[in-house]
Amino acid sequence: MARVWFSLLGFCFSVLVFNALVFNTHAYADQEQMRVSTATMQAVPFAPSVKILGAIVARNEIVISPTLTQLVITDVLVEEGDHVKQGDVLATLETPIQDEKVKQAAAKLEQSLALVKQNEAMNNQAQSELKRARPLSSTGVISASEFEKYRMEANSALAALNAAKAEYRQLQAQLQEEKSQRAKTTITAPQAGIISERAATVGMTTDGNHLFKLIANNQYEFSAEAYVADLKQIQAGYPATISLTQGSLTEGSLTEGSLTGGKRITGKVRYVSPKINPVTQIGVIRIALESPPADIKLGDFGYALFKLPSEKINAIPYSAVTITDGNQASVYVVGKNRRVEKKSVNVGRLFDRWIEIKSGLSSQDNVVVSAAPFLQEKDTVSIQSQSQPHDQPLDQPQNPAAATGKMP
Repeated sequence: MARVWFSLLGFCFSVLVFNALVFNTHAYADQEQMRVSTATMQAVPFAPSVKILGAIVARNEIVISPTLTQLVITDVLVEEGDHVKQGDVLATLETPIQDEKVKQAAAKLEQSLALVKQNEAMNNQAQSELKRARPLSSTGVISASEFEKYRMEANSALAALNAAKAEYRQLQAQLQEEKSQRAKTTITAPQAGIISERAATVGMTTDGNHLFKLIANNQYEFSAEAYVADLKQIQAGYPATISLTQGSLTEGSLTEGSLTGGKRITGKVRYVSPKINPVTQIGVIRIALESPPADIKLGDFGYALFKLPSEKINAIPYSAVTITDGNQASVYVVGKNRRVEKKSVNVGRLFDRWIEIKSGLSSQDNVVVSAAPFLQEKDTVSIQSQSQPHDQPLDQPQNPAAATGKMP
């Protein structure tokens, strides 16, 4: 009897141990399930922008060069940064050579004038004698040959007068030319503006090089070089905000912080290059500045920010996407029995905490937002719900021209 009793006790103990092991196994399995947050693809508002680096330039920079060469500069009256008006004297050249040419031309003109007066007197006399001889010839007082002599002398005197007047006019033009050349020894501003460069120094001999550069009418622009993808999004007339740096930049110092603390200027796109460099795929944009600050300088560095029209795109939180070394994007989706499946997705633009999904997901897919880097396919998870503040996904992803299949 005792043997049977002990056998019964052993059986009961075995059952209890087995049940305890099964319970602990299920409890351990439940404890191993990772708690994750999920989200579905949504239509998220997206305000695209383009930021392009560039610098301040003159809209029109006039090069001022001397017309006369091999003359010594005797005086320079302006410095870089000076404001000048049209016609203001910038520099003067030596004048002795030109003064002598003007003096000689004036003397020749004076001599020519005296000759004209002399020929006028002789012509007046010859014409008067011819006038008196005409009635005498008709009445036979003088012969026809004598009358012909008077007529020839009158014609000769008139021809001499005309020749003297022609020479006088020629010498007048020559004097004006010499005076014009003399005036060119004074270098003046062709337009109002700011002297941006001064190469002239006293004592320097003029040659083919420029003496000054002038920012015409004090007009500045922001010039930027942009890749073709950005150029296609910008048109003439688009507004832009220019942010200039504070102080000088050194290698490695160009950061977002160094650009956001400087001057901000508004403007509009005046010019978009109609062609791009076939090698670099870069073109030029010029932005006309509205009310630039008084202390603006050529070469001030910064960036232009263009805010493009807003749109809505299909997106998921960026934390849900895993990028491999091959630049391929994937997400984990919670499927049947709360098991996760890995899906490859075609991504586009990044903005805020979102990433655009161009293909690979449907609006019903529950995408793992948190803990995705720690999951493997077929893992069982515990879902923690997450709010969906945005609109339902769009039927078609917008902006098909964006990069496909890879991270931008």
